[in-house]
Amino acid sequence: MEAVIFALLSCICWASAGFIGGFKNKTVHILYILAASYITGFVIISIVVTVRSRGFPMDSHLLYGAFAGMIAPIAVGCLLRGLSVGKMGVISAIAATGVLIPLIYDLVLGNYPNIYQFAGMIMAIIGVMIISLENAGHQNGKRIVAGVGLALCSAFLFGFFNLFIDAASNIDPFWTIFCLRVSSLVCISFALAVKRPKLEFTRRDLPVMLSMGLFETGGSLFFALASTKGLVSVISVIIAINPAVVALLAFFILKQQLSRKQITGISVALAGVSIIVYG
Repeated sequence: MEAVIFALLSCICWASAGFIGGFKNKTVHILYILAASYITGFVIISIVVTVRSRGFPMDSHLLYGAFAGMIAPIAVGCLLRGLSVGKMGVISAIAATGVLIPLIYDLVLGNYPNIYQFAGMIMAIIGVMIISLENAGHQNGKRIVAGVGLALCSAFLFGFFNLFIDAASNIDPFWTIFCLRVSSLVCISFALAVKRPKLEFTRRDLPVMLSMGLFETGGSLFFALASTKGLVSVISVIIAINPAVVALLAFFILKQQLSRKQITGISVALAGVSIIVYG
């Protein structure tokens, strides 16, 4: 039950971060959004590990946290760019297919979900796919191709991101996220130094961008905690329903109406999560 709660909190946080990032990326360069997010996240996790007063564990498994931090900016950048050029629900759903990588990983290792968990996982994935079909046929062809390519790249990277976090979190989930944030900051600083994009955001953009860092770091930490309580495949599927959260955020905040397909997809996905909880 703890694993499910942490996974749901991670899903909500990451979906909120993706929603904010995709929305702001229409006016602010991706690198500045990521820089503000990661600086915020670094400050937050630094405070947390300091308050915990537990020394840094000298274990090589924490390198997986650093590896996750290296691929995270690329994965998030692809997702945010995809969200900005395509329809949020469609891009989020495609990116969520990265869940198949942890699932295959667990199956290869012989870590099989029970029958209820497996049935719930299938329903959750079906729900996400239903949402992904919403209005896909009404977009410009070139726009769909560009968005799908970015979403697929994000899915692949996020799949391995989940595996790396899972591998490191058994040592210490908090220090894992600290290592992740440090390596992410190094990578994004290097990208800024090379790219040097035009500074276009204003003071009014900053609080929103910083809030993205809060949600993104919260999502990473809750995922790390969840991975110490249950199978990474089951946790990843629960997190993969974030398109439902994005669609709901778009409904409540941007006043975008939910179509029948979206309502159906959200209902099926949430029913799948309920079955996983029961299992």
